[in-house]
Amino acid sequence: MRSSKALMLIGLFCCTACSSSTGTSEIKNVTGYVRFYSFEGGFYALRGDDSVTYDPTNLAKNLQIDGIRFSARLNVRSVAGDTHMVGPIVDILDISVPRTVSGNGCVEVTGTFNPAAPGFIVSYQSGVDPVATTARLETKYTFSASHVYTALPGFSAQLSTAALSGIRCESTVSAITRDGVGTIANL
Repeated sequence: MRSSKALMLIGLFCCTACSSSTGTSEIKNVTGYVRFYSFEGGFYALRGDDSVTYDPTNLAKNLQIDGIRFSARLNVRSVAGDTHMVGPIVDILDISVPRTVSGNGCVEVTGTFNPAAPGFIVSYQSGVDPVATTARLETKYTFSASHVYTALPGFSAQLSTAALSGIRCESTVSAITRDGVGTIANL
């Protein structure tokens, strides 16, 4: 009887010790580039200017573009494991893509044309209402957006040359990238 109480007490102590992790996290401001990594089936991560690779849990589709520059506020989780094993797991609290402009004040179009995905992904400046702004641009440049992104403002669409020329000079636009095709490799 005495040994069973001792075992129960030891078991309770172990369970309490295992479940008492601090669960702390750190809020961090980071600038860097979005990068695509082809291992583990392929995924996007944030490579900071601080030489740390961050593994985001919530990187929006319109920002899953290899090589675009970003500025973000991240919640860096203090967890032991990560499926990708590239760096700390983070939740993106706020992210923006700095406006990269050409000599005429218009954003430059990045990426390469892919006939399987002939459209563009347009990202707006932080604070822009993506639904209202996209509706205004659709009317002004006569196109129809295939998706409007609200969490990180922007849209995707096939654009005529004239529409693309006008949209890239809109002050609300921070980046335009050619759309692409992503695949998940068989494991």
